[in-house]
Amino acid sequence: MRTLALFAILAASASAQIISSSIVGAVSDASGAVIAGATVTATNQSTGVARTAASDASGAFAFLQLQPGTYNVAATAPGFKKFEATGLVLPVNQTLRADVQLTVGEVTEQVRVEASGLRVESETSSLGQVIEQKNIVELPLNGRNFMQLANLSAGVVPAYNARSATITNQTGRGDMAVHISGGRGDTNSYLVDGVETRSSWFNSPSVLLSVDAIQEFKIDRNLFTADYGQGSGIVSLVSRSGGNQFHGSLYEFLRNDKLDAANFFDNYFGARKAPFRQNNFGFSAGGPAIRNKLFFFGSGEWLRSRRSATLSALVPTPDQLAGDLSTLRSSKPGGALLDPIGGAPFPGNRIPTSRISSVTRNFIKYTPQPNANIGGRNHVVTRNTSRDDDQYGVRVDYQISSSDSIFGRYTNYDSSLIRPGIGPLSGNVFPYEGRNAVVQHTHIFNPQVLNVFKFGFNRAVVFNSWEITPTSIANEIGLKIPQIPDEYGLPGVGVAGGFYVGGGTGINQGGVDNLFQFSDTLSWVRGKHTWKFGTDIRYIRFDQRLGLSNNGSFNFDDRYTGNSVGDFLLGSFNAASAQIGLGQGLWRSTSLNFFVADDWKVTSKLTLNLGVRYEYDSPFADTRGREGYVDTSLQKFVVGISQADSPIKREIPGLEYRPNLQKGIWFPDRNNFAPRIGLAYRLSDNMALRAGYGWFYAKTQGNELQFKINAPPLVFSAALNNTVGTPTLNWDRDAFP
Repeated sequence: MRTLALFAILAASASAQIISSSIVGAVSDASGAVIAGATVTATNQSTGVARTAASDASGAFAFLQLQPGTYNVAATAPGFKKFEATGLVLPVNQTLRADVQLTVGEVTEQVRVEASGLRVESETSSLGQVIEQKNIVELPLNGRNFMQLANLSAGVVPAYNARSATITNQTGRGDMAVHISGGRGDTNSYLVDGVETRSSWFNSPSVLLSVDAIQEFKIDRNLFTADYGQGSGIVSLVSRSGGNQFHGSLYEFLRNDKLDAANFFDNYFGARKAPFRQNNFGFSAGGPAIRNKLFFFGSGEWLRSRRSATLSALVPTPDQLAGDLSTLRSSKPGGALLDPIGGAPFPGNRIPTSRISSVTRNFIKYTPQPNANIGGRNHVVTRNTSRDDDQYGVRVDYQISSSDSIFGRYTNYDSSLIRPGIGPLSGNVFPYEGRNAVVQHTHIFNPQVLNVFKFGFNRAVVFNSWEITPTSIANEIGLKIPQIPDEYGLPGVGVAGGFYVGGGTGINQGGVDNLFQFSDTLSWVRGKHTWKFGTDIRYIRFDQRLGLSNNGSFNFDDRYTGNSVGDFLLGSFNAASAQIGLGQGLWRSTSLNFFVADDWKVTSKLTLNLGVRYEYDSPFADTRGREGYVDTSLQKFVVGISQADSPIKREIPGLEYRPNLQKGIWFPDRNNFAPRIGLAYRLSDNMALRAGYGWFYAKTQGNELQFKINAPPLVFSAALNNTVGTPTLNWDRDAFP
């Protein structure tokens, strides 16, 4: 996907584009003349770590790749008083301008300036918004998910449309995606300390950091520089680090039905108020191991939620399941329940026990029993949706020397969500797990040249599954469907006329992916130019699972006996479907990204942000060649394995075995150059003009890869449609052998 953007905006809010922020400025005297050779120092108030630079011939200085935080900037030069500005807040992805004006005097004298108020970001053309740590921690969040705060940013809305709602439906969780500047909810990049955290399946973030573990985060909406790509919108988080003072927190947030009013349906059915228990608790702690040198920060957070809901259904009575349908209506002439073999009425509208399907007799032990008689429903039950989240993380920062620093972070996130149905084994399970780690080394060659190397790892486990059972229920009740353990569950059954007899759901999809990321960025300040040269290499391993009604899905109407329950008892379905075989893809891809960028300070007020980025993603290819496509010229499905390697070792009409099929199937796209051009003009201290143009590419959604494996001989989608009149199919003998 490629998008173009062109904006010219008058703004009075802060925005920038780089994860490790920067401070730039110029040194001058009271007359405005530039001062070269002044010594400028930027000191992080929290850690005491300082950086030193000298102003160049134009009086300019720059501190690149700084950790977000609060800084003091001091400057000295012979014949001038010492200057110090304190309390300069440097948010994530911000280039902060801090000009210095020296006054004549002794160096022992000092001019002290205390910063106040917001500063307009006038050095970049990027448009975005920073969510500060104070807002992250103090704003009320139900579930403490930082993604809820993304909607505070201008140009960002929740992803609730039909396509993006797929992320919610398949993960079982809301607040997992947003639309940024009109982009799709699955085309954003989610970075934690510069490491990609997207799950390959639907491109949702794989880890949700505790809000206490987030220093700040930034939404880049448009025109971010060539440093970043792989998405049309960027959500950048910076994890919290320790400082020279010890800080900690201990908390619990409680929700309980004792504090809630009953809902409409509880009152309607005369049920007691549905129980609700939610406990969200955790801790954080950080501080120095060695002052000004070694710092740590750790946090842990747990969520335990049990939300009950009142569910209701119309279920057949025990007498009806035993064959007595005299209390039910028949659509046949005269209201008679007909025997489809011969067409004669069943005496008294009662089906003999000997005629009840053996599969049906085995299945009805999963059918709920009547327990009420309210509003056309005779079964009312309260079910608990349970969610357990466990999260912990640790970060360590070490200032090795004035030229070298390193930090490492590890975050672990495990979330289990079980959403039950009305009957046993009729719900969905949504496991969601993430692991994210980073090690970053920063080396300062000299005040003008700095290099940052980063290694990142991300693991995502995201599934939407029926309730998997230890044994094959389909085979135990007599359906005889070939299966492996990952497919085991309760078959799906639908009975017309509003009846519910139980049955499992039909989706077992998701995947496990591991990403290994290596990146390096060299920054070079030369006169009015700040150059950046970088590379970002990612190796992606995505193991996908695709199951659709692998236990069978059976529908019963009233076409044979005149009543859908009667057809169900006889086992005479009108339609059935099943996927034979579990679709599995072992996908591998390499992403190569290179960029060069130049921030050119044309004048004291005008900055040009220039750059070009190149992105190449190799097509996802299965390691075994188990993928295929429909060749329209041949009118055949072509699969990249030999007949000997096929699960079905024989010729299949409309299928061509082609072991030498190109890996990944589609041709590599090697021309993804992404130019970036932007300008920022400072009209005044509280107003800036920005404009820009850029090309941006989005990632392939892993869910689309299923279409390369969802075909014979890798899997078979079987459909059975029974005849009208006398049934020729019965689930006792004609399921899916």
